[in-house]
Amino acid sequence: MRVAPKLITLASALALAGCGGGSGGETSSTPPFPTADQSTRRGCAFLSEADVARASGASVRREDLAPVPEIVCSSAYVGAAGIVATVSELRGGLGALRRLRTAKSEELGSRTVDRLPALGRGAFVARKRYLAFRRGERVIVLETGYGRQGELLLTVPELTRLARLVSERL
Repeated sequence: MRVAPKLITLASALALAGCGGGSGGETSSTPPFPTADQSTRRGCAFLSEADVARASGASVRREDLAPVPEIVCSSAYVGAAGIVATVSELRGGLGALRRLRTAKSEELGSRTVDRLPALGRGAFVARKRYLAFRRGERVIVLETGYGRQGELLLTVPELTRLARLVSERL
């Protein structure tokens, strides 16, 4: 099955956002994700640092990412343990959400992708760390990273709480 180039670009962009794990122990002052000057960064305004801090129990700072054209906005919330969460908005509605789910099923294995009906038609969570849902033509993706010991920094219920906050604010 052929994966749409936009999904490959999206997957690459989100992977570049630094949510792929790693040791989290970098000592460099260079952020672990691509950045750009302020004029090209488009952060998502529907989650605050306080929202993510409440969900995670950790102090975080928001870093706006330099998204690819298919991504409307993207922000990472970084704490002492690494990237606690990223949130991104994509265009395309239910069709885009279905294509994203198919791509995640192929990438991670269909057994690792579960429906999340509480967040609407097509909503899903993959590998307990990647959550996607839609509101109208907007697709929202939340993802958590790994801590220094390899543990997920947010649980599915915590990601779901953040998703509900976003949904209320759209």
